[in-house]
Amino acid sequence: MSLSAGRGRRAIVSGMVAGVPGQGGATWAVLQYVLGLRELGWDVWLIESVPDEDLTPAVRRYFADVCARFDLSGRASLITPGGACVGCSRTELVAAARGAAVHLNLAGTLRDPDLVDPIPVRIYVDLDPGFTQLWQAAEG
Repeated sequence: MSLSAGRGRRAIVSGMVAGVPGQGGATWAVLQYVLGLRELGWDVWLIESVPDEDLTPAVRRYFADVCARFDLSGRASLITPGGACVGCSRTELVAAARGAAVHLNLAGTLRDPDLVDPIPVRIYVDLDPGFTQLWQAAEG
């Protein structure tokens, strides 16, 4: 599958945009894929998984600001293991995943089987080699 042949196809991109509010480098590490795929004609959805305790007002505000600035509202959500969603509802995310052609999992941040398993092509991008392996070994 060529990612350049995206016209009318859906991609789910997962990564850390707001987990550390205001950390522009982390935000752009994800946005470059989201905006690039969209420019190629993909219907791009952004999902960021954060721990329940990290879903602070600052994280919510930053995520909403980024989504508004880059016209991602209605196609993006913060989710937590406890079931909270900020942005799109879980029902909308599950439906989007069922219709997706590819999941671009940046740094392995999304592991939710309802959102990952239905997608036939899954691409893992290691954004920070070395760190990611240490994080995986320590945190699982």
